[in-house]
Amino acid sequence: MLTFKNIILLLINLYLVNCQTLLSSQTKNENGCDVGKINQEQFENWWSEMSIQKPIKCQIPAVWKSYDDEDLLRIFSKRILVSSYKCNQEVPIDHTFRGEIVDGQLRGSGKLKLGKGKIPDPESCLKVTKLLNQVVTEITGTFKGGVLHGVAKIALENGGIVIANFANGLFDGLRREWSPNGNLAFVGFYHKGAKAGFCFSRFGKI
Repeated sequence: MLTFKNIILLLINLYLVNCQTLLSSQTKNENGCDVGKINQEQFENWWSEMSIQKPIKCQIPAVWKSYDDEDLLRIFSKRILVSSYKCNQEVPIDHTFRGEIVDGQLRGSGKLKLGKGKIPDPESCLKVTKLLNQVVTEITGTFKGGVLHGVAKIALENGGIVIANFANGLFDGLRREWSPNGNLAFVGFYHKGAKAGFCFSRFGKI
């Protein structure tokens, strides 16, 4: 049964996207990434495949890219997860980056670790926002112009994991979220930082 809190969260999701809910093991057949209209057994097999924590090639349908609510896009365009730049009389937050740093910006493929005790490059400053109300502790991915561009794996302080595609620092493409106990909790698409098209969420004990 949906709790009052989950109903509110679902309504928030529905404001932005037609997001289907999976109640415990109950599933609903809806369109998603290569899902189509399938039976429950096929859906559960698809869900199991999506549960594997590795990058998946899955392009957002062109029709979903027509999402053009300019007011919302302006809001979401400010939600860049991490940006790096040359420090200007600032003290950089504790972090290490195993990769290339050019003029203070993270470049190319690498692993970013955040947290106390990490000794940063003195000229590389970061701005990192919370994700799912959790502090980001590690990011493995590709950086372009100081922000994420391409697929990235993000570790959260509570043990949760997010694997998602980025474009110019914003969520853009397939995004999957795992709960701290390793269970897949969300599969959906983003475009320019906002949810787009169908997504699948699992509420309750996961």
